[in-house]
Amino acid sequence: MSITRIDRPTCKTISDKAEQALKVLADELGMTLTREAGRFSADSLTVKMTFKVVGSNGVSKVDTSAATALGLPSDVIGRRFVAGRTTYTVTGINLRRPKYPVSGTGPKGGRYKFTTAQVQGGLVA
Repeated sequence: MSITRIDRPTCKTISDKAEQALKVLADELGMTLTREAGRFSADSLTVKMTFKVVGSNGVSKVDTSAATALGLPSDVIGRRFVAGRTTYTVTGINLRRPKYPVSGTGPKGGRYKFTTAQVQGGLVA
């Protein structure tokens, strides 16, 4: 198979195959692999893949220590909390965002940012 032009279907095919190949490596090294957004033009394709070190519980060790630094429980990643009248799930922590360091997803899959106080006050047991 010879590719002469890159279009959306070609991008998907190449990205899927690259992810499958790198997933084997990530599993072998005990890491997780996430495919990020990429870019393409008629003659080039950039695919971004992120390897992440995880602890025994499947959560990044960096996220665990960042949660503790913010005064949140170390197991906060993956936990649910209520903000307003909606229940969200904590998906990550970014200490470079001092005002809204906690990332989460909503019930319909939307991604949101939260303050530490919002998460602390709404954690579901």
